[in-house]
Amino acid sequence: MQYPKKELREAEGSTTVFSAAIMDLFTQDLSLDDLANLPLKDLAEWLQSKGRGRFKDPEGLAKTIQRAVRSSYRLDQVMSESIDMILGILVREIRSLEKAVKDCDQGIEDLVQTVPEYQCLTSIPGVGPVYAAGLLAEIGQIERFPDQTSLAKYAGLTWPKHQSGRHEAENTP
Repeated sequence: MQYPKKELREAEGSTTVFSAAIMDLFTQDLSLDDLANLPLKDLAEWLQSKGRGRFKDPEGLAKTIQRAVRSSYRLDQVMSESIDMILGILVREIRSLEKAVKDCDQGIEDLVQTVPEYQCLTSIPGVGPVYAAGLLAEIGQIERFPDQTSLAKYAGLTWPKHQSGRHEAENTP
């Protein structure tokens, strides 16, 4: 038997146990028995609505979740309530941290909007606002570098030459 986390990740239309839809699912007022006995079609529709249509195979994901729930070990009522309470607290903490990360990213983006190099960096595919801000913070004033070679060396994007006399090594670390 696979662990539910691994099974969710490897399922068709995979997701993570920390996705918003899955977090909402496990913080609902449904017991595991209710979840296991929920009609597959209803669970798939709920997942697709909470996942905003992102799941490729919501029915397959619903089957995976129900299989994981059915094969899980049941706790007595007292333990179950305390674990549910702890999990609820952890879910709220995760959501709070996710919001803090979003706020921080927005603050970084607001700060660098006025820097001319920022627009240039974000025009490169794959370089987003936070990564561009990190580059700008590390490089500082680009005018302090006499040429692009100096900047590349500073950034560690060049390889040191290994030579002795007229021999230059082809392989460099």
